[in-house]
Amino acid sequence: LPPSGLNIQQPDDWNTQEKRMYAHKLPAVSAFLRANSRDRVLLGDTSSAMVVIISAGVSAFEVVEALHALGISDLRARELRVAVLKVAVVWPLETEGGCEH
Repeated sequence: LPPSGLNIQQPDDWNTQEKRMYAHKLPAVSAFLRANSRDRVLLGDTSSAMVVIISAGVSAFEVVEALHALGISDLRARELRVAVLKVAVVWPLETEGGCEH
């Protein structure tokens, strides 16, 4: 972390703020998300799935509802090797542990 911290500083111009964002803030957020994942598997099993539908918010539940309407239960999704993953934070998207649930 920079000695001045991650917050916006009063004399900073936009360029300095941008550098702080990409050099320090985004890596800090990514580290926090890796340590405190709030992503949830709503249907199927992501460790064995060939297709993982990644969604966020209410639309994730709507995807599960649509699959249920098609007759795809949790057990059937596992047989078909399909899963639905609901991500809690869409940006920056955590790329290192997304399907290890």
